[in-house]
Amino acid sequence: MHNDIDLKKHIRSIPDFPKPGILFYDISTLLAHAKAWHAAIERLADMIRPHKPDMLAGIESRGFLLAAPLALALGTGFVMLRKQGKLPGTTVRHTYALEYGTDTIEIQQDAVQKGTRVVLVDDLLAIVVIAFFYSSSLNLVALLAAGVVIAGFAVLIRRGLRSAWLLVPLAVTAWVLMHGSGVHATIAGVLLGLVVPAVPAGGQESVAARLERRWRPVSAGVAVPVFAFFAAGVSLAGAGGIGAIVSDPVALGTAAGLVLGKVIGVLGTTFVMARFTGAELDEGLSWIDLFGVALLAGVGFTVSLLIGELAFGPGSERDAHVKAAVLFGSLLAATLACAVLLPRNAVHRRLHARDTRDDDGDGIPDVYQS
Repeated sequence: MHNDIDLKKHIRSIPDFPKPGILFYDISTLLAHAKAWHAAIERLADMIRPHKPDMLAGIESRGFLLAAPLALALGTGFVMLRKQGKLPGTTVRHTYALEYGTDTIEIQQDAVQKGTRVVLVDDLLAIVVIAFFYSSSLNLVALLAAGVVIAGFAVLIRRGLRSAWLLVPLAVTAWVLMHGSGVHATIAGVLLGLVVPAVPAGGQESVAARLERRWRPVSAGVAVPVFAFFAAGVSLAGAGGIGAIVSDPVALGTAAGLVLGKVIGVLGTTFVMARFTGAELDEGLSWIDLFGVALLAGVGFTVSLLIGELAFGPGSERDAHVKAAVLFGSLLAATLACAVLLPRNAVHRRLHARDTRDDDGDGIPDVYQS
């Protein structure tokens, strides 16, 4: 019976939310409709049931919304993964990267026993919704071709053939084919990630961990800024062009505030504290390190953009100028910070080697022993 309900009809579309140019899909209407909500849970349960899980785990807080009722539907247990400091007792934690920083989640140490089959429920299910409810007309040939390419990617990476010259073209091809099939191209990225081995072997870190570390600079330095640029809805044409932006004193002041204001605030405050309170920098730090960190503090997206909207009104020409200035100021701050901090890498590597040296092999760095 649950297959007879068109779930898409119960998901409300809200244009220009949370900002102009964004179409927001609101599932509160689905949650409020008892039959549609029940059908959604049953369909997701049908997808999970073949994996025969013993337990479902949900990540705070959106994961709880689906994991708890899914666990009931499947007759399994439910375990919570919560933000740091919210679970009692002994916990195991994991820190992971976000678009603009990191976050930490924890699970109670005795929540899952060895050998337990666990399905993790989080925003990945939102990707499933994208795939099945917001895809255009389906091109089966392109979809099958994408599947073949992804399968080839999986075979190569599991056999140890991990050259970027080989894998990157395959990944791009899979993305293009998935996009051409009518299924949202996001699914290609999800599937490519799922086929990468995530279990450590031979006492070494997993392939997924190595690839994540290798590609993190590309993700943080290229993908995230590009994402932020388009998510911010900046239109240079709508803002009157670059000439109008650079001639607007508000835009210039915004960019200068990010680049110069943070340096003055961070570096100046630290200097005053050191000068008048007797506080000192750690012996491993120098004022040039602090200068680089102060520059890096000029990278700002969400709050800076929000202040621009509140000050000048969303969608206004001056708001568009501020958005462009925030992105330019953040890019300039990051570039200058790299120029200052990269030459200091060698110094800090030597300090790290000194602080972690353990010649007697007792597990305690020699620097902490007399």
